[in-house]
Amino acid sequence: MNKLIFITVVIMVCVSAFLIIKQFSFPTRKNIKLYVTSDKVTYQPSEKVTIIVKIRNLGSQEILNSFLKIDVTDPFGKGIYSEERRIKKIEINEIKQVNIMWKAPENCLSGFVAKVSLLDNSGNLLANNYHIFDVVKDWIQVPRYGFFATFSVSEDIDKKIEQMAGFHINAIQFYDWFEYHGNYTPIKSEYTILNKPIIRDRVIKKIKKAQEIGMKAMAYTAIYAAAEPIYKEHPEWALRDKFGKPLKFENWLYFMNPDSSSGWHDFLIKQFIESIKMFNWDGIHLDQYGKGWTENAYWNEARVDMEKAFLTFINDAINEIRKYNPRLKLIFNLVNAWPYETIAKYSMSDAIYIEVWPPWNTYADIQKLIQIGKTYTNKAIILAAYTPNHLPTILLLDATIFANQGFHIELGEGNGILIDPYFPKYATLSEDAEKALKIYYECITRYEAYIYDKDIQRLSEENVNISIYKSSGIPKLENILVIPYSKQINGKEQAKIIHLVNFIGIPTMSWKALQQEPKNIANIPIEVKISRESIKNIEGVYFITPDRGNSDPILLNYVISDFGIKFTIPSLKYWDIIIIKFF
Repeated sequence: MNKLIFITVVIMVCVSAFLIIKQFSFPTRKNIKLYVTSDKVTYQPSEKVTIIVKIRNLGSQEILNSFLKIDVTDPFGKGIYSEERRIKKIEINEIKQVNIMWKAPENCLSGFVAKVSLLDNSGNLLANNYHIFDVVKDWIQVPRYGFFATFSVSEDIDKKIEQMAGFHINAIQFYDWFEYHGNYTPIKSEYTILNKPIIRDRVIKKIKKAQEIGMKAMAYTAIYAAAEPIYKEHPEWALRDKFGKPLKFENWLYFMNPDSSSGWHDFLIKQFIESIKMFNWDGIHLDQYGKGWTENAYWNEARVDMEKAFLTFINDAINEIRKYNPRLKLIFNLVNAWPYETIAKYSMSDAIYIEVWPPWNTYADIQKLIQIGKTYTNKAIILAAYTPNHLPTILLLDATIFANQGFHIELGEGNGILIDPYFPKYATLSEDAEKALKIYYECITRYEAYIYDKDIQRLSEENVNISIYKSSGIPKLENILVIPYSKQINGKEQAKIIHLVNFIGIPTMSWKALQQEPKNIANIPIEVKISRESIKNIEGVYFITPDRGNSDPILLNYVISDFGIKFTIPSLKYWDIIIIKFF
């Protein structure tokens, strides 16, 4: 009898314990989704940052007495701000939103990490996630440039903006948004260009939605292209050949003289100002079509110096639009790097934008294009280089551009990628490509202070030794590209930065070719030249690679050598970054 009572009591205790545990236990991690984002992709110094956390309970029971921990850190995980929020209850299928406010620091160009953890009341981790954003005085310092090229009624604008925010795009070129070239103040509500339907209100909505989350809207225009209605009204503005015949682009656009001696100059600048008022643009993207089209251009029977005309128009346009708004930007397209020196050195254009064509065919050419620009100016350099929609091809080109401190216009329309100079012919990224490119752009945002800061100076590749693989400071087949930099402020070295790009195992050095994946290599010994005095000040050696699916740094061990320091990096697939930070 006593034994039976004992067994009964044990069963009752176990059942009660099970019911208590069931009531107060938490769903497993797979049933909790934690989403982290911010209200903008980028912020200005001292601006209010809103971190948005959404917790989705996909489990079969409510979540009780949890708490949310939010840490804002620098790129390497050093804490800057921390806050905790108690959450009493999250119902089944509920999405609970928590907003955290933080004031961005002053005088800043840096990426930041918002790390978020959901914990139970005993401190056990239930779910975690992170989000990258940056703070920069002026977006043009780090122009992560995207595009919009469709403005029809059927598109989901909110979704496209959200997708582009996932790539950290901070400025968008609006391509062929107008009714015809030269008319940038369209009155009609619906119109077409090259048989592409456009609804003006969709253009305006895309501009507004982009600006709401911190993306700038740049209006695509052309410096000399005019449709037939404008030519018919003002044939005296047109450029002509030596026989007096008007010059035309693809037999449908007339070339006008952009020099201040022509009426087209003032007409077009006025169009810009009126268009900015009408659409609230953040600036003008100014196109041309390349040297060959106007190499022998005449106006009033005299040959036109197009380089001089371009320079005059760009500077005059910038001066005039900034009378309306001093923060407006202008970017001019140097088609095939022409006229590179004139525009880079002497124009007020806010960035160097180059549409790349032959003979700039190789990765070495890409590097050279950026390096030439660095000798002319300290402005950001953006390349429009169109590749096939093929992941190894995309990543090798991006790795080369980013490692050389450049930017690449390629992403737009949500998850689209440019494959053609006519932007509406964009392709759709595969799921794998979308994931990979999000991490690449996350890296250049998170570590922008160590990639794009003006205090960063390039060093000779002789400062880095890789003993077991061929390496070079110029992209070469079967070599690792090695590009070292030094970041110094007021004469004191803050960091050494080394980029590695892998060209081992690919068939060709043509950046437009359908590449195969480079050979994935591991445990690579690296030796970096550092003075004995500087070695004493090393805070840490950090290894970053977007090819492992995140942008987190790995702290490496190192030893002192006769050359400087030695360490081993875990892997190299496409692109690695090593940052040696000093106290």
